[in-house]
Amino acid sequence: MGATASAIIPSLPDLNTIYDNNSVAKEGDEPELIRGTEQREVSFNQFIAIWNAYAEQLKTENKINLYTMMTTTQPRLNGTLIEIDVENGVQMDVLQSAKVDVLNYLRVKLQNFALDLQGVMMEFTVSRKPYTSQEKYQAMVTKNPLLDTLRKEFNLGLS
Repeated sequence: MGATASAIIPSLPDLNTIYDNNSVAKEGDEPELIRGTEQREVSFNQFIAIWNAYAEQLKTENKINLYTMMTTTQPRLNGTLIEIDVENGVQMDVLQSAKVDVLNYLRVKLQNFALDLQGVMMEFTVSRKPYTSQEKYQAMVTKNPLLDTLRKEFNLGLS
């Protein structure tokens, strides 16, 4: 039992040189947006055909999150701005991380390097179901105001 501490603890990486190691991703490793000067007119039908083809390619590459987002709602093409509806912040992050790849594909296929992609957060209205007798009665009166007249006519109360 005369083992030293250095023999028991495996060698640890030196934190001062960890960023020099090639296994750590560097800033330049991210894909860059393809640039060009071509700006051909893009019809919505051309755009949606290329959009759907790219979505199918994502499905075969097993990028299901992005595929689902691209196929759930139809994107809008406003000039050179592509707007896609996203339901939450997670989908917005997925879209932002894939934005360069999507634009690189679309710009080359549609021969328009002015195209840009933007996520639009969808707004949901939460409707609360009536629970108490009073809430149920108010919901029914909203649908049919004559119900309140009937209640008053026969002097009825709520239980």
